[in-house]
Amino acid sequence: MIKSFVIVVGLAVIASLFSCKAKKNLQVKYIGELQSRKSYAAIQFMSISEDSITAYVERERKSEPWLYNSVDSILEKLFQKAGFVKDNRFLLSKFKADTAAITTFMSANGDKYPLTFYTDTTRGIIHFKIKEGNKIVDINTEAHNMQQLDYTFIDLIPGGNKELIFLDDYYIMNGDNYHFKVYEITTD
Repeated sequence: MIKSFVIVVGLAVIASLFSCKAKKNLQVKYIGELQSRKSYAAIQFMSISEDSITAYVERERKSEPWLYNSVDSILEKLFQKAGFVKDNRFLLSKFKADTAAITTFMSANGDKYPLTFYTDTTRGIIHFKIKEGNKIVDINTEAHNMQQLDYTFIDLIPGGNKELIFLDDYYIMNGDNYHFKVYEITTD
């Protein structure tokens, strides 16, 4: 009877070891970025009425930004396939951004990971951190906190796992700039 009890307890211990989840290795990888811009520089050379200049600026503000510095043609094609790039323009109107500083990333297998955006107050740079158990991965986006926080999760890279698309947008020298930074979040 004791022998049977030991065997049952031993089997229960072995079964519980196999039922435990394997520890995951959370990784965040910066894939690259797609840059686009709306330029208002032409107004400095216009010799037309103030109303015409105002109409020009409003028309440009409503337009979709042009791609520029497109050195990553693979990333550009992935955005095209996802429906965000057409005719060398980024379709900003299709980019449905989230703005909450605290969110949850859900992996392809349904695991949830808390993700928090915050500003490094010493430099004014936006970071995000994602947590898995006791492990925290902190990522510096190199974006200044002058703009509104905009991001979304899109399955851009084939495989079923959504990537974090972070929008670094800012105004400089007669134009609005939109840099779409892509981060792949994986566990193995």
